[in-house]
Amino acid sequence: MGRAMHVLIIEDDFLTALLLAEILGELGFDSSAFAATEQEAIAAAGRQCPDLITADVHLQAGNGIAAVRKICTGKAIPVIYVTASRHQLTHLSEAIIVEKPFTDFAVKTAVAAASRMHPGIATDSPRGQ
Repeated sequence: MGRAMHVLIIEDDFLTALLLAEILGELGFDSSAFAATEQEAIAAAGRQCPDLITADVHLQAGNGIAAVRKICTGKAIPVIYVTASRHQLTHLSEAIIVEKPFTDFAVKTAVAAASRMHPGIATDSPRGQ
């Protein structure tokens, strides 16, 4: 296996965040940080720069779009928006979006798209397959 991969999951629903971590773990993301608010996300990214970010749009406090904008300033970090609010992302033409409710396949397809755009996040084959 290659180097350890770290994902920042910006999601205010804990079960959704755990499911995303499990799916991403199958793809080789060995560590995860969780953030339920915009400020928690910024702080988590400051502690450890993520190799990938998944972000919901609506959070308990703040929003995922603003958190991503602040975290990614000057950095090339791939982002996958996992949200039921796709319409709020129309201004982000290059955005990779997974709509809620999502499937494992949708998340894995989005990660594959992100890895094509950012080759540094080449993932392992799903574990157990």
